[in-house]
Amino acid sequence: MPALSRGQIYVDLVLKAEVKWVGDYGIADKDIREFRKEGSIYSDEFAQYFPNIKEQHAPLVGRRGDSTIIKSSNAEQLKELEPEEFTCLRELVDAPVKGTWKIRRGHAATLVLITPRTTELPREVLDRLAEISMLKDFHLVTAVVKCHAYACYLSGKFLVVDGDEVSLALINSRPIPGDPVVAEDGVHIGNWWSDGGGFVKHGGRKGGKGDFTPVFTLEKIRRPCLDYFRRETSPSIQEFLPDIVVAILIVVVAGLSVGLA
Repeated sequence: MPALSRGQIYVDLVLKAEVKWVGDYGIADKDIREFRKEGSIYSDEFAQYFPNIKEQHAPLVGRRGDSTIIKSSNAEQLKELEPEEFTCLRELVDAPVKGTWKIRRGHAATLVLITPRTTELPREVLDRLAEISMLKDFHLVTAVVKCHAYACYLSGKFLVVDGDEVSLALINSRPIPGDPVVAEDGVHIGNWWSDGGGFVKHGGRKGGKGDFTPVFTLEKIRRPCLDYFRRETSPSIQEFLPDIVVAILIVVVAGLSVGLA
């Protein structure tokens, strides 16, 4: 089998993941590039290793946020959109989410999450889990982020000389074409609009039911002296994410398999 880049391995691994729920553990197979779920720490079978984990250490469900923007380090947000630049879209004045990003060089990505909610493992259980020998060869899903809608931009060029630019906005006005974003209570939030080069993908729930799961954390279970868990991705969407991880998140949302060099 030809050598695979780190990006290709993780893109395929993430896309082939059958389940992405907090507490699932399994094998990250780099040869066939997939994550195979072996079980869950919240299952009845696992109770023999960690009694009462469901009752005493249930996943923590965060509150809904308004919006969150994740970007790779070489995707620079230039400014908020100036409505006069797009005279046909005066609705940009009141757009709750809007911006222009420029790709300075190489692959880059920007992901916008609308009403994100994070569910994660209580961090205090990780030390205890690291002491359980049957988990030592597994990866663990420690957090997932769900949202009502997303917009993502992925630079399609291996080398960007002058820089691609893309503008994204969530516009309140109904007549604007695009994917409608509807909250759980049925309230219409807006429609996505974009302008510029590169690959742009966005979507929203028409009925307000169900969520996208574009971001999740996969951590390796191990027992070194000082650090029980090796972090493969960030457990918080608020923290800095490496370029390749952000690009993977974009690919997951878009539902595409893209090899990143």
